[in-house]
Amino acid sequence: NPEVKDEVLILTKLNFHMSIQKHNPILVWFYAPWSGHCKRLASEYSSAAKILKAEEIVLAKIDATVHTEIAERIGIRGFPTLRIFFNGISSYYKGILREVHIVQWIRKKKGLSIYEELNSVEEVEAYKNKFSIVFILIGSENLESFVSYAETLEYYSFGHCYSQECLDYYGTEEGTVVGLSVYDEERRELDKEYTLTVFQEFVENKVKPKPFIMNYSKNCYNLIFKDSVPGLLLFYDQTSSSSFAIENVISEAAPLIW
Repeated sequence: NPEVKDEVLILTKLNFHMSIQKHNPILVWFYAPWSGHCKRLASEYSSAAKILKAEEIVLAKIDATVHTEIAERIGIRGFPTLRIFFNGISSYYKGILREVHIVQWIRKKKGLSIYEELNSVEEVEAYKNKFSIVFILIGSENLESFVSYAETLEYYSFGHCYSQECLDYYGTEEGTVVGLSVYDEERRELDKEYTLTVFQEFVENKVKPKPFIMNYSKNCYNLIFKDSVPGLLLFYDQTSSSSFAIENVISEAAPLIW
């Protein structure tokens, strides 16, 4: 049996094929010990494994620099690479390398959770803070279409709030989809008369944030280093006489990058 460390199976060339046949589904992380991205992923991956263990979903990892034959056969070209094996089919994970996103994606692949049922504005805001960018159906109208369309977008986070509190707070009509983000205060809305193509474009445009300026914080760190959004870090002395001029230049430049 494979060694288990922090709830993650340690695979080798001796147990790799046996493990992917035994566990359905199983997510395998192909890693390189020297990779900085892999080192940052380690704690997130272990946390995801601990959560999913209760649902009998197995997470594993294999050192692709040692077991090169397996890595080459699977077609590994970079690190980290996550690949799920489920019902005889394998596919790559191309989402954000954070615990909550990995867990949500696997649950979707298994058909367990397409969207989150939310009962209040407080729960919607907490959901937004957890996943950074979310899409919420307000009210119960168009729920069937919303769920059907959400299934086509496996890397995004969807929720449903049917309460009158949400309708009043967001000031929308029944069936409106609201896009919320922790990275900007702009709220985008999709009117209830939408097609699959319009829905997909709305979601994908919302997750591509326009250039903006934010003070360095945990949200800023996650956006650049975990969500892989390009960023420019400016180091300057706010007490200097030129700080105001620098801020003006950056403010003028950011929109031009869009």
